[in-house]
Amino acid sequence: MGTDSRFSGRRDEDHRSLEFDLATPTNRITRNTILLKNVLRISRGIHQRLHDFSTNKINSIHRHFKGSGIKVKCENVNKNNWIHTAMAGGDYSKIGVYLDMDCLTNKTYNIITDEIKNYTGSNYHWLIKIGNCNESFTFLNALPLNWDSQFSLLTSDGKIYQLHKEGKSKLLSMSNTAIWNSIELKTIKTVTKEDLNGLAVKGFISVYADPGVSGILNYLRTKTNDPRDNLAKFSFTLHDILIKKYNGKLKLYLANRTETGKIYKFINGSLSYYSGGQFYMLEKGLADIGLYPAEPLSAGLDKMSILPSITTFRQCFIFKHPRRFTKFMDILSPFSSIVWSALIAISVLFVCLMRLTLYHVNDTESSTVFQIILVISSLTQQGLTDTCERMSKKIIYFSLLILSTLTYGFYNASFLILMLSPPTKYINSIEKLLNNDIQLGAEDVPLNRFQLITNYNNLGEKSQSANFSRPEMFYSLFDGVKMMREKSFAFFTHDSNILSLVETEFKEQEKCNLAEVDVFKPFVVSSFIRKNLPYKELFARGILLLKESGIIARESRFWFRKKAQCFRYDEYIVADFKSAYFAYAVYFFGICCSITLLGLELLYLNKLKKKK
Repeated sequence: MGTDSRFSGRRDEDHRSLEFDLATPTNRITRNTILLKNVLRISRGIHQRLHDFSTNKINSIHRHFKGSGIKVKCENVNKNNWIHTAMAGGDYSKIGVYLDMDCLTNKTYNIITDEIKNYTGSNYHWLIKIGNCNESFTFLNALPLNWDSQFSLLTSDGKIYQLHKEGKSKLLSMSNTAIWNSIELKTIKTVTKEDLNGLAVKGFISVYADPGVSGILNYLRTKTNDPRDNLAKFSFTLHDILIKKYNGKLKLYLANRTETGKIYKFINGSLSYYSGGQFYMLEKGLADIGLYPAEPLSAGLDKMSILPSITTFRQCFIFKHPRRFTKFMDILSPFSSIVWSALIAISVLFVCLMRLTLYHVNDTESSTVFQIILVISSLTQQGLTDTCERMSKKIIYFSLLILSTLTYGFYNASFLILMLSPPTKYINSIEKLLNNDIQLGAEDVPLNRFQLITNYNNLGEKSQSANFSRPEMFYSLFDGVKMMREKSFAFFTHDSNILSLVETEFKEQEKCNLAEVDVFKPFVVSSFIRKNLPYKELFARGILLLKESGIIARESRFWFRKKAQCFRYDEYIVADFKSAYFAYAVYFFGICCSITLLGLELLYLNKLKKKK
C-alpha cells in the first residue's frame, strides 16, 4: 500500500475519530475521499504493503499513541487478520484503507485478492490508486465485491470512481463521483440508484406470535384479533411495498422469543437501544433493515442509520371514567371544599355573636346549644319562634337570611346545571388520575416500565409512579382489558392495541364511558437501516413517497385504532343512593338525636314526678 511508512497521528474531537495522516500528497486525497463517504471514525489509513504489514508496525503505532487515551489492541496481529484485530481494538465503526497498486506486481495480485475478500463489507472503505490500467482492471474484476462494498478508484488523471456490482450481476460498474486536482476534491452529483435488480434485502423483525417460518409472511399480511403485532405488520407492509417497487426481494430474520418486545434500555439516566435483537443485527451487518419501529435516539446514530418516521406512537392510561353522582359525598360537589369550610366558619362566628349578644340574659334560650340550633335553623331556612327585642340580634338574623338565600340559590343552580348537562369527563390529567381512587396498572413490556418511572413532570407524580416497581402492577394486554371492564382500573399501554380489543370486548355504553390520559407527548417512530448501506437514500425517498401518496395514511387506518367508536350517549345524569349519602346521613342523624333527646326528657320528667 505504498512504500512510505511515515505516520503521524491526531485525535479529532469533533468527530471522535482517530486519523493517521499519510505522506504528502496522498494524505489529503485519502482523508478527503474517505470523509466524503461519511466515515466519521477512521481507525487506520495505511500506507504500507498489505502483505508486509506486521505486528511490529502495529506495535509502533500503539507506542506512539500510548499516552493519548486512544484504545488500540494489537495482540496476535499477523498479515491475515490485522484489519479484523485492529477493528476489534477500539470503538470504531469504519476502517479506511488506501491501496497504491503501483506498489504491486503480478505475483502479489493473488495474495492481495485473497486477503481483501474478508474485508469488503460496509465496515471498510477502500481507496485504490491504479497504475497500469490493463493489469489494474484485471485485478479489480477479480475482487469479490458485494452490493454494499465501499470501493473508490483513483485514476492517474485525478478522477475518482465508485465501484460496485448491481444486484446479482457479475459485471463491474463504475460511476464518476469526484475529481482531485492535488489541492481540493470536487464532488460530482451522480444519478441515484432506482433499481435493486433482484437484490435480496435482509430484514429483521420481531413478533409476539409464533406463526412458524412457513407462515410468517401470511401472518404479517393478515390482521388478527391479537393487536400486539400490528405495529410490526404495519412497518413490514410499507417496506414490502418499497422493495417490490424497486425490484428487490425481502429476506426476513425473526427475533428470538426472549428478544421480543425489548427495544430500549435505560443506562445512567438516559434512554438507549437494547443491545440485542434487531439493533445487534444492524450493528454487526447481519441485517440490512430493522423493520420494528422505535423512537429515533442519538445513542444509535453511530451504529445505524434512521429512516424517516412512519407513524406516531402514543401510550396513555385508558379507563372507564367514573360517572358523577355515583360516589359518596357527591351531593356536596356543587361547592368546593373551601366554600363548605367557609360556611362552617361563618356559622361558628354567628353562634359566637349570638352568645355574646345574649350574654347577660339568664334563660334557656340564651344557652350555647340553643344558639347553635338557632343559627343552623336560620341557615337552612327553617322557621323558629323567637323574639327579636335587641337590634344586634335582628342584624344577625338579617345577615343569616341573606347568606342562606345566596347559598341556596347558587347551590340549586349548580346542581341543576350538573344534572341537565351532558356528562363531562373531569379526569383529564395525570394529576387528577393519581389523586383519584382508580387502580393503576400497565402492560408488561420493558418500554412501559421505563416510561412510568422516568417521564413524570414533578416529584409528586414520580413518587406515585414508584408503585410500578412492583411486579403485580404489570399485566398482559388481555388481562388488563378484562380488569378495565370489571372494575375501576386504568391501564397504561399503546393506545391502538387496547382500543382494538375494546371494539370487540366492550359494550356500546362502556365504550362511551372510556377516557384517556396522556403521561407524556406522543413520539414519532422510524425503521432503521444498516450504517453506510448504499441504498439508504433509496429507502428514505421511498418512505417520503409513501407519505405523499397517502399509502402510509391508508395503512395506518387499516392497522391502528385511534379512537373507540361510541354510537350511544347518555343525555342526563341520574343520582343514586351513594351520591345522596350525606343528605340521608344528616337526616337519620337528626332523627336519632331527636329520639334520644325525647327519651332523656321523658326520663327527666318521670324523675321529677316521682320526687313530687
